[in-house]
Amino acid sequence: MERGDGWVKPWRLPCSRRALFPAPDEGLLGRAETTSGVRLRLSTESRKLWLSFQSLPTTEPAAGRSGFHFDLTIERDLIASTSVPPGGEEAVFDDLPAGDKIVEIWLSQEVPVALKTALEGDEACRQANDTRPRWVTYGSSLTHCVRAHSPARTWPALVARRRGLHLTSLGFGGQCHLDAMMGRVIADLPADYITLKLEINTIGGSHSARTYPAAIVGLVQIIRDKHPDTPIALVSPWASPRTRRCRMP
Repeated sequence: MERGDGWVKPWRLPCSRRALFPAPDEGLLGRAETTSGVRLRLSTESRKLWLSFQSLPTTEPAAGRSGFHFDLTIERDLIASTSVPPGGEEAVFDDLPAGDKIVEIWLSQEVPVALKTALEGDEACRQANDTRPRWVTYGSSLTHCVRAHSPARTWPALVARRRGLHLTSLGFGGQCHLDAMMGRVIADLPADYITLKLEINTIGGSHSARTYPAAIVGLVQIIRDKHPDTPIALVSPWASPRTRRCRMP
């Protein structure tokens, strides 16, 4: 979490150690600043909830959308989705089910979100513990899912909701290059399951036939040092016709 004057911003990498994650044009940090998979979890009887944040970027949303989506889920169900226009400062969810419930607010997967206030409602909001098994997934834009319909409908979010998992999404569009520091980050996270969706970004020439397999082995071994018994799945991406003639390692 990064804290400023009246705001707090979630990051998906340790923002206090930015120098450890170099990439041209700070590409990796730029993706880590976006909030794919990031959510607020609380218990409340509120029928209406609202979240205030600093002005969202004025960039055009992906996939021709008019705004950046924020979702509200209860248990495994998507209850509401709201669109916030570029530059907007508030997401509102109303007509929620009556009674005490555990709610998760999913922040937009497209942009950074600097929260100005705690989540507010027409009834008290309390922090809700999360005892679900923890799943950490690492990958490229195929895991980041900027163009998904909304943040609770990225494929990692869908799997986590259907299987009752506590998700940590480390999908970074264009930036899955098997960095050793990503292995350290994953190794330091609590995890019951780990998935590594690799390969697609290497078409850009960041590895050779010599370095590519060694980088994968090294990444897995770094994680294994801290997670000797945790199941790890190595997942290849689906076919990419436009890059099928690219020279792969």
